[in-house]
Amino acid sequence: MGSFQHPLDIHSQALDSITSTYHEFLGRFSQISKKVFGFVEGKDDLSFYQGFAEQVIPEDWQVELWPVGNKDKVLELYSTFNWDRFSRHQVVFFIDRDFSNILEEVLPTEENIFITEGYSIENYVVKRETCDRLLCELFNLSTIPKTEKDNILDLFDEQLELFATKLIPVMARILTWKKSGEKPCLNDILMKHIFSVSNGKIETIQHPKGRANIQEYIHSQCNIPMDNTIDISPTIDQIRSQNNVLMLTRGKYLLWFLVEFSSSIHRDINRFSSTITSPPKLHVKISQANANTLVAPRARIPKHLKEFLQKTFFVHAQRSDNLA
Repeated sequence: MGSFQHPLDIHSQALDSITSTYHEFLGRFSQISKKVFGFVEGKDDLSFYQGFAEQVIPEDWQVELWPVGNKDKVLELYSTFNWDRFSRHQVVFFIDRDFSNILEEVLPTEENIFITEGYSIENYVVKRETCDRLLCELFNLSTIPKTEKDNILDLFDEQLELFATKLIPVMARILTWKKSGEKPCLNDILMKHIFSVSNGKIETIQHPKGRANIQEYIHSQCNIPMDNTIDISPTIDQIRSQNNVLMLTRGKYLLWFLVEFSSSIHRDINRFSSTITSPPKLHVKISQANANTLVAPRARIPKHLKEFLQKTFFVHAQRSDNLA
């Protein structure tokens, strides 16, 4: 059994990590250097925000980002800043929306805090155009006829929507936990235990890890006792009523589907192409472990994020260069 940690000890550790990040930032910060600074939730976010920010600022400027841990820590760090001393255009913060809208959480409206429109940053990038580039550039399928590729991408759109629909009960259970104050580790819910992708089509595994059903599986993985008296159907209806299931699905789960779908197409390419009869040799192997670093550079910058970066980092760089 693991040793019990008092909530105050955990809070103290969180404060220590925030303080450490803040002091490292202070050691790097300069108002006159050609640098802009930002704070993100987790290490995975760096792959996306670093590249997107570099697309917006002048090429002789640098972006320095720090992962803080989670949304609460990012916001707590934000509150420690003295904004008379720092420019809100030079120092920014990035957080995920998660279920904030449904939970009616009050999110900050400061000009230098970016909040994703959907569940997370990955929700922006798991789309048809990104899949297209993965297939061509990583899975070496650039020679496939355009009409055949269009058919594959149509299948991607269809199966992505189906995948998100199949995940609604899981997302509803996660939302129910959040409403009741539970804090499960969602990374412990592994999509490979629940689904498989074959010939580009999503299939449900009926008994994930030997459990009776998916609900039992996710409770087991998150160490939350199963309570059959809780009716999640109203929460399912709540998610459906938002009319955009893809934006309410955890982005990391969508990223899993993108990688598995693309791998499946490559593996079974003879079923989709009249000209490519066997899987082309891969120069780089893509997996769930390196998906972020390989997918991020192939994603188009989201409009919402581009506008935010233009109003903050780009404005700061422009003003600084004009004063130089």
